[in-house]
Parts: sequence; C-alpha cells; structure tokens
Amino acid sequence: MSQFDDMLSSSRETAAAAKARIEAGYGRAKAVTSEAAAKGRDEAAKLAEKVAPIVARSKDGAAKAGNTLKTMAEQQPLTLIAGAVAVGALLGTLLPTRHPPTD
Repeated sequence: MSQFDDMLSSSRETAAAAKARIEAGYGRAKAVTSEAAAKGRDEAAKLAEKVAPIVARSKDGAAKAGNTLKTMAEQQPLTLIAGAVAVGALLGTLLPTRHPPTD
C-alpha cells in the first residue's frame, strides 16, 4: 500500500467515527427533546384541568353580572345612568391635567 492509500483509509475511518459520534449525539438530543416535550404536554394538561373550574366559575359570574346589569337597566334606568356618570367623573379625576407651557 502506498502512503496515499494509508492516508485515504485513515481519513475514511476518521470520517466514519465522526459520523457515528454525530449520529449518537443526535439520537441523545432527540430523546431528551422528546422527553421534555412530553413533560411539557403533561404539565399543560394538568394546568388545564386546574384552570377549567375557575374559567367556568368566571363565565358564570360574568353571565350573572350581565343579567343583573340588564335587569337593573330595565327596572331602574336612572340609577344606571347616575352610576355611569359617577364612574365617568371618577375616571375624569384620575386623568392627568395638561398645563400649557409657559415661556
């Protein structure tokens, strides 16, 4: 065998070893990524289970508040208007005032 053939053979062996290391690293990374994704899905499912009753209660509360407001508007429209004016006045006092620049 010539020196060139030895170098070529050595290069092929080095490339094959590098390929094997890369494939092994890829396999480990894929396994870790898959495991992390599965844990993330599990945690999201657990959170969804915990939040579902809260969301349902919030929807019920919003519907009840809407019905109460509707009933109040039908039965006591002046009270509703007075309340809206009071809220508007409160918000108006919270707004910053603008002072024109003085020279």
